[in-house]
Amino acid sequence: MKKTILSLEKINCGYDGKSVIHDINLSVYEGDFISIIGPNGSGKTTLLKTISSELKPVNGEIRLYEKILSKYDSKERSSMISFVFTLNNTLPDYTIEQFLELHTFPHDKPFTFKKNERVVTEAVEICGITHSLSSSIKNLSSGEFQLVQLAGAYIQNSRFIILDEPVSHLDPKNAKLIISLLKKLNANGTTIITVLHDLNIALNLPGKIAGLKKGKVFFYDYPEHIYNKKLTDKLYDIEFTYYQKNKKYYCLNNY
Repeated sequence: MKKTILSLEKINCGYDGKSVIHDINLSVYEGDFISIIGPNGSGKTTLLKTISSELKPVNGEIRLYEKILSKYDSKERSSMISFVFTLNNTLPDYTIEQFLELHTFPHDKPFTFKKNERVVTEAVEICGITHSLSSSIKNLSSGEFQLVQLAGAYIQNSRFIILDEPVSHLDPKNAKLIISLLKKLNANGTTIITVLHDLNIALNLPGKIAGLKKGKVFFYDYPEHIYNKKLTDKLYDIEFTYYQKNKKYYCLNNY
């Protein structure tokens, strides 16, 4: 039986006293790959921020490895779960090496590259980073920087990674590269939760899809069931065209 990593029970959370997500119940098991989809404003990012402890639930309980999430300090939490959120352009002019070293903080003091050289080198190889580690992150494309962020998350904790829209601003080639990497990590045992806007990507990933609508879990099911029941029509309140090719599912918006 798979081990429960994360469990959410009757979670309500939001901003300024107003709930955005309501009565969220979700269990995440070791090795899961969960894609979260839904309309803008449905609570996807709020859900991730609640899991990351950036937001405190108004009601409900979150457990990480069977312990109440709020009972962990930030260092303990970071050693068990990694988050990849969209970063703005206000980051200092770090080298790739310095940026990756920041992610060793749950386990060791940062900026001690020699001591962490093995794990950093492993992450660089797994994530396919081809630039010199002395290169500035300011000179990386969006796709290249996303690879560096994934490498950082892997260094921090290779067992459980949560991502918020990791391919939203990438061209198709780089998006495919990131998704292929996530599938590879998952196949090697990493538990993945990711928010996605591209339905065709979500429908062809392993594991289940959680559809959020108006702050609630509208469905939580496998891609083939969502496709066969045309649940995305009801999720987004529009009519899609559905078709299959080479055992893959496609859901096209009728513009």
